[in-house]
Amino acid sequence: LAKRFDVVCGGAAGVDTMGFHLTPSWRGEAIWLPALPPLDGPAAAVLPAVQELLEGQVPLWIPVVLRWEEELADGLSALGELAAFLGEQHLARSWDDFLLAARASRTFAAVSG
Repeated sequence: LAKRFDVVCGGAAGVDTMGFHLTPSWRGEAIWLPALPPLDGPAAAVLPAVQELLEGQVPLWIPVVLRWEEELADGLSALGELAAFLGEQHLARSWDDFLLAARASRTFAAVSG
């Protein structure tokens, strides 16, 4: 995967294949960015987990995995609440911002390691 992609995303189901690793982490030449429970689940469960991380002032990228079938079954209600919260808190970032931070972490690891 690292030959084709800079970042490999996934959810808890990927642990069986990729193994359990902190997120995000370098795996060879690619970043492994899984979302693990409670950040892999329905928006109704993800929102309180994100709020808890914010209250603890955890300075990290927070990957989230949502499943459309669960959100549609909820009428998109919890997804709307999650999106509103992320927007109000200015938490959503562009993919380019993440890639810049990732490249910087790779450079830092090479210099300090």
